[in-house]
Amino acid sequence: MSSTPSAPIDRRLDVIHGLLAQLAAGDFTLPGVLSSDSDLPDPIIQAVNQLARLLTYQHAIINEAEQRSDELLAMMMNMAARDYTQRVSVGDGDTPFDTLAVGLNMLADEFVAAQEERARLQEEIIQTQAVVIQELSTPLIPINNDILVMPLIGNIDTARAQHVVERLLEGVATNHTQKVILDITGITVVDTQVANTLVRAAQAVQLLGTQLILTGIRPEVAQTLVNLGIELRGLTTWSTMQMGITYAMRQISAGDIRQVRW
Repeated sequence: MSSTPSAPIDRRLDVIHGLLAQLAAGDFTLPGVLSSDSDLPDPIIQAVNQLARLLTYQHAIINEAEQRSDELLAMMMNMAARDYTQRVSVGDGDTPFDTLAVGLNMLADEFVAAQEERARLQEEIIQTQAVVIQELSTPLIPINNDILVMPLIGNIDTARAQHVVERLLEGVATNHTQKVILDITGITVVDTQVANTLVRAAQAVQLLGTQLILTGIRPEVAQTLVNLGIELRGLTTWSTMQMGITYAMRQISAGDIRQVRW
């Protein structure tokens, strides 16, 4: 009995065995050339093709899941390192990956907003502190309704010199002060910058009808002012703040007495 009629079947069985081995090895790229042009039953061909499509779909799902998992993990690691710039993609489907992606993106947005708000508040605090420090560096102390005292401590730079003059003018204009005592006992270095500030301050308050009294003139300060050639003519000076306050109060009292006599 001849075995020729079984040859096509054997060949197709070999093909199917090869395809099954290919699927078992994880290679789902089937050529798709199986047909039923022989005595091989159609259900077997259909089953192999269906299995290939199923495995291909499952393989694609697994690959996508691995990719999405890596992406989500990378974002969470960045967020743990306080880097909130990364965002993950959100798919069209309502999957757990999409839900987690939306949640992580929203959380990153909230962290960014919190950082911006914290930075804004820090900037406000810095600005407020700068104003407070500036006010403390040039305090204006009322002795009574007619006398103001500004004790200066530390170094005088260009910005602070300008602020000294502005504070003096503001205090004189607001309080209608007759005498302003500028005490430089706490000034560490008296140089041209400081000397010019004193002259400017005296001239500025004089224009408002107020006398500036300079106190805290130590011997070395006096020598420095002379060496610098600073003209202090017309400026009342005293060695201590106490002496300056006493002088100012006597001047005001004497003025009140003359006014009563008139």
